[in-house]
Amino acid sequence: RTFIATGDRRSSAGFFCMALIGTLVLLGALGTGCGGLCGADGAWYGARLLLAALALATIGAASLRPLGLLASGAGRLFLCVAAGQLVLHLHVYARSALQAVLPAPPLGFLELGIIVVAALAYLWLTRPDPRPQLTSRAFAWPAIELALLAAVCIVVADRELPRLVMLSSDPDTHAYLARQVELLGAIPWHGEASFGYPGGTAALGFIWAKLAQIDVRDSVTALPLLQSF
Repeated sequence: RTFIATGDRRSSAGFFCMALIGTLVLLGALGTGCGGLCGADGAWYGARLLLAALALATIGAASLRPLGLLASGAGRLFLCVAAGQLVLHLHVYARSALQAVLPAPPLGFLELGIIVVAALAYLWLTRPDPRPQLTSRAFAWPAIELALLAAVCIVVADRELPRLVMLSSDPDTHAYLARQVELLGAIPWHGEASFGYPGGTAALGFIWAKLAQIDVRDSVTALPLLQSF
């Protein structure tokens, strides 16, 4: 609290580093961290999960800004990630419905990437004017939120990824269905390929796998812990 109260805009990197180290140490002390130093796999897969989360946050921020829910300098990172998930989830369902009745290219990384870039361009074009009256707190909390998200991604990845064999039949089913969405480029609505089973987790696993460029087994394994945080 003292660091935030006495910091300035140039201290964002300091806020990030202190929060990241503090969170990793705290999780380790509670027995829910990396179990020591986080390994190379944890850092590699954690970075991919973090990039996917930031892509979702970009989409979420572009969706929330017209609603006036992004006050300048306010911490809204986790809200943006949740909103971005919702928007892309709806997009997967809408595209699947369209593909079920009309010829359409399969949904993949390129289309999701275009959405992310478009959201980023919108945020840049509609960015608010700089306000010199913003306090250090306005710059501290976004950096701290980013550090918390990074720590969670690293710890989840270090403990769970890469995942070659699913731990039970439930995640195995969801990973299989997410793989079908990946192969078909949509949720199948009819015919022999239709799931006969809810496809929500499959769509979410597909989204994270594509944005993070990881296997659907990895995304489905990481999602329960990521969503709980």
